[in-house]
This record gives sequence, C-alpha cells and structure tokens, in this order.
Amino acid sequence: EMIPEFIKRKFGEKYELIHPDLKDILDETYGIIVFQEQIMLIARKFAGYTLGQADILRRAISKKKQELIIAEREKIDTPEKRQWYMRYCEMMPKGIISK
Repeated sequence: EMIPEFIKRKFGEKYELIHPDLKDILDETYGIIVFQEQIMLIARKFAGYTLGQADILRRAISKKKQELIIAEREKIDTPEKRQWYMRYCEMMPKGIISK
C-alpha cells in the first residue's frame, strides 16, 4: 500500500514526519513504517512498552486484527502514557531523541 509513496520519497519527494521523535526510527525508510521492528520501536519509545508488549502490538497490526489493535490503542492513548512520554523526553540528554 505504501510502496509507491516510499519510492517517490526515496527519489526525492519531500516528506514530513508526524512527530520529530520518529526521525531515528523512520528516517532511513523516508518516514514510512516498512519493517515490523519499527512498530515495536515506536511502541517502546512512545508508550513505554516492553519488548513483549510491543510484539503483541506488532502481531496485531501485521495480522490486521482490529479487536487487538483497538485494545492496544486504548492502552496507549491514555493520559498516563502521554505523561510517561513527556518524562522520557525530559530525562533524555538534549539532542538524543530527535537526531
């Protein structure tokens, strides 16, 4: 689905990441999630997931299991997770997150 967009970006089409902190994860694939591992890295970085939790999310997305995806989204999109990410950003030395 995203292959045509990936090719356009690879050959120079400009793109903007939806969040600057995705740069270290998605920059080499031009802002597009290409590899399943990228899903796991994003879940760990933005929601504080363990590797096991991130793998459950990855499997749900790769198998297009709507019920699991919705359940995981409800776990991620909470004020607590948003607070966790803000604390994560504050703890990181300046420049490491958005290389």
